Amino acid sequence: MAKQKISINGAALTPREVETVKHLASDKPDKQIAHEMGISTHTLVQHKANVYRKADVQSRPGLITKAFNQSI
Repeated sequence: MAKQKISINGAALTPREVETVKHLASDKPDKQIAHEMGISTHTLVQHKANVYRKADVQSRPGLITKAFNQSI
């Protein structure tokens, strides 16, 4: 059975980007999210930039709203 691709705004998200979106919805600060994901804050910022670009949003609240509306 193939894994279902998750997309936002028509753009496919990597598994790490999906994980990033879910963590961002928790409203925790970036430093804490990065620690929980086992990555640097810089890497988290890069993941956020990629997801924001794919979702065509400029902010965390915009991303959360779009992710919620698309059932991510």
